[in-house]
Amino acid sequence: LTLVRTATSARGSQTGSSHYPAEFVFSPVSGERLVPAAAAASAPWIPPFGPQTIRPGSSQGSDARGLRQTVFDIAVTGRPRSGPQSSRSATDDPDHTIPAPPPGQYEFAVGRFGTDIDVLLAIEPEKGALFVWLALGDRWEPLGHGRGGFLEESSVQPGQWRSELLQDGANAVLCLPTTAGLAVVRADCLTLSFAANYLGGGSAIGSPILWGAEVWAPMRDASGSIAVIAVSSTGELLRTQPTSIQAPAAAFGAPICDAQQIIWPTQEGQLVVRKGPDGAAQCNWIAWPGDARPTFSFGCPYLSATGRFWQLCWSQRDETFVYVQMGKSTTEVMPTMAPALCTGRYSYKVGTRMKGDPWLDQNDGDHTASNDVVIPLLEFSKHGAVLSLVVEAELGARTLLESTENQRAVIQLQSDTRASVRFQTLIAPMPWLARPFMFNGCLWIYHSDEASIVGTELET
Repeated sequence: LTLVRTATSARGSQTGSSHYPAEFVFSPVSGERLVPAAAAASAPWIPPFGPQTIRPGSSQGSDARGLRQTVFDIAVTGRPRSGPQSSRSATDDPDHTIPAPPPGQYEFAVGRFGTDIDVLLAIEPEKGALFVWLALGDRWEPLGHGRGGFLEESSVQPGQWRSELLQDGANAVLCLPTTAGLAVVRADCLTLSFAANYLGGGSAIGSPILWGAEVWAPMRDASGSIAVIAVSSTGELLRTQPTSIQAPAAAFGAPICDAQQIIWPTQEGQLVVRKGPDGAAQCNWIAWPGDARPTFSFGCPYLSATGRFWQLCWSQRDETFVYVQMGKSTTEVMPTMAPALCTGRYSYKVGTRMKGDPWLDQNDGDHTASNDVVIPLLEFSKHGAVLSLVVEAELGARTLLESTENQRAVIQLQSDTRASVRFQTLIAPMPWLARPFMFNGCLWIYHSDEASIVGTELET
């Protein structure tokens, strides 16, 4: 596929190319009227968990963002589109592969970055590296800074990194947290270059999130306090809101938001930005109750059926896990017998998909019959589908997540309405760090220890 739209000759040329610039009306060879190529629909992917368009009244039941959810629809099917086998299995070869980018820990974005079709970008936040996948050349090409500089490195931990993707006309624009501020990155894949504008006047101490029609991000100002910036839908700085809140020692975890508030959690507490009665934003700091501290390794916060966010925490005093309601100064704490791994609306305890709130105890005991631990990676909006890894672990989820040994993980799609489908197997240390993304009609799985990114054709 070409990166720009073309006009084509219906019969093709016997003496040259049948593809011409889109501005051409007639073939310079035959004189015949050219047919403009149809504009393909764009299907952007916002790293790390895809687009999360606000959809009030949808099956998700909330306008929440920042969870491990995407509005992409995947109809789970046990039958591949091609191949001699009649059904999917854990031993399948991938339908497609592309080589991994140079060594690093990458996130992936899909959009129109100076092109007329969607292209795939690989982002290495810690190194400030950008690459574009050139399918015709079967290779990754680095993007260079238009002025010879570099993209500043990430200012947040890899597991808590997220970005936003804006549309400035026909072009996609990335918003990334860096040590020089919120980087507004405009990539031009035709010239293999990018430009970056750093906003905020300090280091971004948390990842950005789209709230309403604006992107918000917390900064550390010159005095060491928190300042919150708001950026327009085209990547322009709208306002800077200083606070008297001292910036935490460590960067914030991944933010979440709904229509009323944004919450950036950290080990020390929560930064909450909430709209006041007059519509103006107000910043507050909320400490965690008692000696409870968040445990981010089990996924993202849980979104209850009532639209409340709950963070899994460890209570040192009671030596047990608890769920803490987020964004409330007078908060509610729910103890639990065992922690659940969560993508937002769906939670898993060991190998069992929870039917209710994750602090509830299991009633059926099915999870005790197997050593399988299900680690959910991403939930899709259709059929309640969840992409997950199934890993055998005799000592349970907590011990498994602390391990750096190679693990055999089977990739699984599970939904409320269709049979579960297991396809492909990943053998790698910490396989739960794999990044799924959608591009060109395929579900792709990337892991930094693998030489290839594997793609699976699914009904979408």
